[in-house]
Amino acid sequence: TARELLAAFAVRPGEPQKLYCLPVNPTAEGMAQYLLERVAPGLFADLPGLEVTSIRLWETESCMAEARTG
Repeated sequence: TARELLAAFAVRPGEPQKLYCLPVNPTAEGMAQYLLERVAPGLFADLPGLEVTSIRLWETESCMAEARTG
C-alpha cells in the first residue's frame, strides 16, 4: 500500500510517523492556504473573538509562503 511504501522512507526507521493526505498540492503555498482556511478555524473555535487572518509557512531561513484572508 501507499502507507507501507512511505514508511520505508522513514527519517528514523522503526519510529512511528504521522502521514497526512491533503486535498491540495503540498506546496508551501497550498499548505499555508489549507491551514488558514481549514485548520485554523477549528483549532481556535473555542476562543471567541480570535480570527486568524494570515499564515506564514517558512520553507528555509530565507523562503516563505503566506496566505491571507480577503
